[in-house]
Amino acid sequence: MRSWSIHLCSIFGIRLEIHATFFALLGAIACVGLLSDGVTGLFWSLIFIVLVFACLVLHELGHSLVAQYHGVEVIRILLLPIGGMAQFQSLPREASKELAISIAGPAVNFALVPFLLILGGIPWELAELSRRGVFPIEDPRTLVQALLVVNLVMGLFNLLPIFPMDGGRVLRALLTYRYSYLKSTAAAALVSKILSTAGIFAALFVLPAFGLGIAVIPALLFAFIYMAGNMEYRMVERKELLNDLYIGDLIDDDYSVVHPDCPVGEALREFDRSKARALMIGDERESLFGMLLKDHIEILREEGFLHGDPIGRHCERNVSLLQAQWPLDLFYEMLARNRKKVFPVYAEGRLVGILDTERLQEKLAEHGVSAKRLGLTG
Repeated sequence: MRSWSIHLCSIFGIRLEIHATFFALLGAIACVGLLSDGVTGLFWSLIFIVLVFACLVLHELGHSLVAQYHGVEVIRILLLPIGGMAQFQSLPREASKELAISIAGPAVNFALVPFLLILGGIPWELAELSRRGVFPIEDPRTLVQALLVVNLVMGLFNLLPIFPMDGGRVLRALLTYRYSYLKSTAAAALVSKILSTAGIFAALFVLPAFGLGIAVIPALLFAFIYMAGNMEYRMVERKELLNDLYIGDLIDDDYSVVHPDCPVGEALREFDRSKARALMIGDERESLFGMLLKDHIEILREEGFLHGDPIGRHCERNVSLLQAQWPLDLFYEMLARNRKKVFPVYAEGRLVGILDTERLQEKLAEHGVSAKRLGLTG
């Protein structure tokens, strides 16, 4: 997603980025305004959408600044066609902190309402224009009234108990006062699935009376929320299952080490003697020069004319190293999906073992972790 984002600026040390698809939304809104009220509609629609996203930035800044106050690193704020997203390095599990961070966004929207009410008044004029079927924004007053409605809707909608929206996070935080973090997340995700499904149904079968375009966008939004909530629950579940496990807990010691100048024939004899799973080329106390796995070794065995060559000429040089002290939950998915089968593992600058991804499920089972629950099996 980052490759599609454009960096706009930094606010309070937080990167503000906009997704490239936002410009498609901008074009669609401009077309609606142009078709509804000509050049005037085009003008007001563009100003309106820019100010809406300014309110969205303020909403996300509310989350971000409170998160920073609680020591949470904020990576960026990303603006998408369906809304905004503040990306944190990690979220605190303390209920009070999650409550404060979650409520801060809608609180900003509600704080803007009295200010907009003073500037534009109660939006009766906006409602009248909408009933007449014309583009409702035609002057600064109706623009302010529209922003008032947007902030009310944004604040209230985000407080719906639909995880991972703000209201869903508030629900999860409240539940953690009595239940575990994982059970609270599961309960919030279940409520989210029910309400998101109801939202999709309402969007497709109730809103069409107001126009197809109005129906499709909410349906897509609720579908996105449904998937996002389920995805975050899976992430929390996996982190809980892998809690206190490290890369070093999954390693084996069935490997051999030979020098890069060692002849191929001698290296193969060492491999056979040790009955190793992998042959490391280098020095145990330095970064590896390369690595050979069984399939490649069998090829070298057949090519007898190479047996006098240095083994360093025929090994795989592009080797990814892991550190034994790395938390497993940060790397398990990469290990499970990676095409490479074996990773050398180091600790304090010394080779201490290999991690064989083909034995990942077996190793996890030794620690009482179900690979099926982690989603690593078919």
